[in-house]
Amino acid sequence: MTTKSLLRATRSVYLLAPKPGADTSNEELYWAMSLDGLDNQHIKDSVTSLRQDRERKQVHVSKVKALKTTALQNALAVTLGGRSYDHWRDIELPRILTFLAQNGMSRPADLIRWSVRPGFASPLTAQRLAERFFNSGLALPKRLFTGVGSVLFAAQRYGRVDIDELAGRPMYYDEQRLAFCAEREHEVVLRAYDLRRTESNTPPFLDLTGRTLMLNGVSEYVGAMYNLLGDNLIEPVRQPPVFTSYNTSTEDDALDQRLFEMFRREIEQSAEGWVDVMPIPGNDNIVFLKGADGTFDWVVRDQRDKPFTGNPLHPIFKSDELPSAMQSSKLAARL
Repeated sequence: MTTKSLLRATRSVYLLAPKPGADTSNEELYWAMSLDGLDNQHIKDSVTSLRQDRERKQVHVSKVKALKTTALQNALAVTLGGRSYDHWRDIELPRILTFLAQNGMSRPADLIRWSVRPGFASPLTAQRLAERFFNSGLALPKRLFTGVGSVLFAAQRYGRVDIDELAGRPMYYDEQRLAFCAEREHEVVLRAYDLRRTESNTPPFLDLTGRTLMLNGVSEYVGAMYNLLGDNLIEPVRQPPVFTSYNTSTEDDALDQRLFEMFRREIEQSAEGWVDVMPIPGNDNIVFLKGADGTFDWVVRDQRDKPFTGNPLHPIFKSDELPSAMQSSKLAARL
């Protein structure tokens, strides 16, 4: 495997690189750039892409100091934690390759987006991880449960009705179902054949315990726990759990807490879905994620999942909601 393919990005990555020669009196201090990976060739390709984009917009790039090739390569390398492009190519890149080899990371993979996450859960994204790792002010975790590779919620259409049928009576409150399932937390109570087969390791069937049946039955509650606001998905746990629930009663909060404790017990006893969080010594701008079987992923400080826009009215209005003249130039926007 070439260095370029080893260090390729498994998703779209967008960064802001310092604009060469810009000063604080200029409100445009950064170039918005896409990045396809961490290899030095990826840096060169990103710079070429930016210059070509400006050429299509009738900019004479050879005459613009902020678009000089070497200066842009240096700026992007600094954004990644290097001192310059040459430093990145000659020092940082070999250190990264050694780091990967020493830790058995040989297969780039998306270890962040879980395709079979609990109901109503917003997906984790690289941007959200970068915000948690670099900008939250919280300690960097040792491990993180993204869920990728876990089949916990692969069972479809198994839930409250099945619990009632197993109990032999209708139940009107989830607290009753929780009590029933908690008594059978480690006991297999149902075999599920109707599965979401989006994970490569999905088996032909799943034996659901009282615990996994309950979590699948109320997955919308678990979805409110699947976030990076506290330490719900993190080891070691330093922060209290945070749920994205609204207008709840004291009883609701008590049920959420008990379900969360059940959810944590389930994921803690599983090897699937967890990644090791591994910063590179000497580089404060990149964190690697180590999965199973040599898989790995990475996030960069302040990265975004979508292209940056110059929309001055964000987030009140999206770019596609603005008149086209407001997107063409600052002068047109002001007029």
